[in-house]
Amino acid sequence: METWDNTISHMESLMALKKEIENNKLCNRRDVQILQEKLQQIQLELSFAKDELTKAKSCYDNARKTYIYLLKQSDEHRDHLKIISSAHTKQQENQIVKLRTALNLA
Repeated sequence: METWDNTISHMESLMALKKEIENNKLCNRRDVQILQEKLQQIQLELSFAKDELTKAKSCYDNARKTYIYLLKQSDEHRDHLKIISSAHTKQQENQIVKLRTALNLA
């Protein structure tokens, strides 16, 4: 009888060990669960940060294109103004020469 009791006791302890091993999964550990939750939160924040980065880069690219366009326009207008100014100065010089010529003849 004692052997039978020992055998049953031994079987029960083996079953308890088996159940303990089955329950001893990594996902059941609280520290692992906390880390997994934190990782999920970080992944979500990373997703939002990536979206914001993409939007910021797009805004930067658009602003840079606008800046370059306006800079080019400014240079073109400045060059055009120099041409007009030079032509105007020559025209005034010619008018002054004509006036002096006219005054000397009179």
